[in-house]
Amino acid sequence: MTERRRRRTGCLTCRARHVKCDERKPECERCEAGNIECAGYLPKKQVEVRESQRRGRRGRRGQSSSLSNIASTPPHSLPSDVSSPSSTGEVANYPHQLFRSDGLPLVGLPSNPRPSQRPLAGAREVLAYHQFLFRTLPILFPAEHLWFWRDRLCEEGWGIEYLYMMFSSLGSMHRAVLMMSMPGESDQDRGVDTKVIAIQSYTHALQELNRNLEDAKKMQEVFIATLILMAYFEVTKNIRIKIISDFTI
Repeated sequence: MTERRRRRTGCLTCRARHVKCDERKPECERCEAGNIECAGYLPKKQVEVRESQRRGRRGRRGQSSSLSNIASTPPHSLPSDVSSPSSTGEVANYPHQLFRSDGLPLVGLPSNPRPSQRPLAGAREVLAYHQFLFRTLPILFPAEHLWFWRDRLCEEGWGIEYLYMMFSSLGSMHRAVLMMSMPGESDQDRGVDTKVIAIQSYTHALQELNRNLEDAKKMQEVFIATLILMAYFEVTKNIRIKIISDFTI
């Protein structure tokens, strides 16, 4: 015999008496018939749901299946609205999947890109800065010191060119070493290309620091931090690939 589950929505009086409640409101019939004061009902529980959360859940439910299908679908079988730009109608022949699962940071920009693949002028700097801010710094420095390197120093970098170029160069070098440690030839080619960009940015940072050396010495914290980042760059550009391949990001 199946055990009947007790309902927990009856009035407080019937629940205290362990009798079945008809749940009429504001007073139940059982209490009224027995000339007993009905103690009423517990208020309904309220769960605060923000409008943005509701929209996000609806969006995730509607997109989760389609995103997983796209991630596992070869590029040549992607629907036309995904694999080709809508503005030109030109079909892009992607040599790799759109979604990566190998842990490589962000995306890899192509070497010697065709006109349709050419990134915006600042795209590489954006990737390098993002890499430095969110991936490189947490590896180099303990969490209790990140307030200086990530908050204080990066804010200073917006107005000091040699410091900003150090962020960009070290982030690019980190990306380059990670890509060159991957088994695929395409990743390794992009890694070499990114390493060249990193060295160019580093050279630019050295030139800017040399031009502004006297002013730089007046800001001792920033100056010393810049020299530390330069030391890390020199170490990273000569590090063995087999060592860095054990790192995850």
